[in-house]
Amino acid sequence: MKYDISQGGVVVNTIVSDPANIAALAAVIGGTYAEVIDTPPPAPGPTTDEVNAERTRRIEAGTDISLPGYAVPVALQGREKDQISLLGLKDVAKDRIDAADTTTITKFRDRKNEDHLLTPPQMVTLWRLGAAWMGAVHEASVALKDANPIPADYANNEHWPA
Repeated sequence: MKYDISQGGVVVNTIVSDPANIAALAAVIGGTYAEVIDTPPPAPGPTTDEVNAERTRRIEAGTDISLPGYAVPVALQGREKDQISLLGLKDVAKDRIDAADTTTITKFRDRKNEDHLLTPPQMVTLWRLGAAWMGAVHEASVALKDANPIPADYANNEHWPA
């Protein structure tokens, strides 16, 4: 057991001893004794690295984007290669729009392996809405990391955009 040895109400030493010997040890220094109740330190809270990992997981998992005037949601994925691919498709769509072509169809396959036939304006809108969602995910991670402390339930959906 762990014990505090005190003199005049002031702790002068802490010892670890067999309970049978503690009274004799306290008497040697002329003090009294009291058992110290060990309480473990609180578990550390979530770290900014854990929030960053959750942000990355959510971005890579993606979201469903509803395009105005388009019947079904497009299931976007946000891995780096997906972001680069979508950025390129958006640039091609913008070039077509700049050339007054708003009807050429681009076939886009989403994360659910479904094909979507999108016009240049729809492709640009898909990119814009996806980029806005990623921005919202980043902002949510910043808000969580700025909290003091970071909420233990930081990974719950309530802290993140849908």
